[in-house]
Amino acid sequence: MRINILYLTLGSLFILGCSAIQNGVDKKLPNSVEISSAIKEYQKLKRDKNIQINAPSEAFSAGKIYSLLESERDLKKANHLAYLLKSQINVAKLTAKEKFLSDRLIELEKKIAQKKIEEKDRELHTIKEEQNRLISRDKELDNIDATMTPKGIKFTINDRFFEKNRSKLLIISIRVIDKIVDFLKSHPDKNVVIESYSDDSGTSSYNLDFSLRRANSVAKMLVAQGIDKNRIKIKAMGEANPLFPNNSEENRSKNRRVEIYVVD
Repeated sequence: MRINILYLTLGSLFILGCSAIQNGVDKKLPNSVEISSAIKEYQKLKRDKNIQINAPSEAFSAGKIYSLLESERDLKKANHLAYLLKSQINVAKLTAKEKFLSDRLIELEKKIAQKKIEEKDRELHTIKEEQNRLISRDKELDNIDATMTPKGIKFTINDRFFEKNRSKLLIISIRVIDKIVDFLKSHPDKNVVIESYSDDSGTSSYNLDFSLRRANSVAKMLVAQGIDKNRIKIKAMGEANPLFPNNSEENRSKNRRVEIYVVD
């Protein structure tokens, strides 16, 4: 009799246990490819610092869906939650990427703006330097006076009034030429001797040709301003009569000059 009662009790417990499992008391999370994939994606999201920083709200929403998925025991509902979770994870990824790119774009725009400011500053600095240089030259030109020498009254056109290593006169030389022309026009009985010099950096023949070309440039400017060419005489002096030793670029530049003498 006692054995039958024991069997009856064990049987009742077994039936109750089965009923409990069927009611979801001890039943585990349903398993499917969709659910497993969603859980893996969520674990990656939690480790992704970029998402945590740039899409915290979207990551939090994904966490709430994940919590619902963990407590769900119905396979169909769990699969649906897994689908929602993966969708929210994608939203978080896109939001984080958009925020990251937006921040990079803002940073890049700042760098470009800063670069433009620096370029404008350099341009302004260059313009100011050029203005100061022109002001300095203007003052120098204003101070150009005729010098009395045994040969006659002398005007000098320095190397800086020519294009570098060429015979073409620069625009700034007009001020000097104008002074010489004004003087010659007020003294029609005077003639002009143009003596042109080079440094010793080239061959003797090159230096003579170089000085001749510069002398001709000055003569053409005087003629263009109304001075009769018969009043002008040219002398190509080459490397003769250096004012300074030709041992530096500064000294060589000083030796490259055109001296204009106004004579009877």
